[in-house]
Amino acid sequence: MRNELSGFNKGPIFIDANIFIYHAAESKYTESASVFLEKVENNEIEAYTSPSVIDEAAYILIINKGLDILDSKSPRKVREMIEKDRNFANRCYSVLEDFIGYVKSLEALKLLEITGDDAFRIYDYGTAYLLHPKDSLHLAVMKRYRIFDIATNDSDFERVDWIKVWSL
Repeated sequence: MRNELSGFNKGPIFIDANIFIYHAAESKYTESASVFLEKVENNEIEAYTSPSVIDEAAYILIINKGLDILDSKSPRKVREMIEKDRNFANRCYSVLEDFIGYVKSLEALKLLEITGDDAFRIYDYGTAYLLHPKDSLHLAVMKRYRIFDIATNDSDFERVDWIKVWSL
């Protein structure tokens, strides 16, 4: 069951990549994501994320920047161009300067460590809840740190019976 993220008022909560992406890139969710992250910034919400979330958001932002530059719909073409053309790669990576700077500025946001055991739980959570590996890894980190709320627009997490999904 989804809950409106604007109604979340007590922590801890794990922040998924799409919340950061909506904040960084213009969409119909940008304002709502920014309002939520402002609460994190103001230390009104006990918020957590992990390096895998930062990696996921960074990758999507880079690919989307490349798609815009190339006026293309092919992520594969963007990946190939990044590997071949340093100037193109730098243009794509430029989007990360603001993104990483912003995430680092959220002093109240705590970055949780990922362990080998978390990585090995990907199979368990992936098969139990029909999740992609990256989402299974997020779930493993959440479980180990006893975080049972997640800020995400990913409806796949609704299949997990021990967490509460908060969406934009």
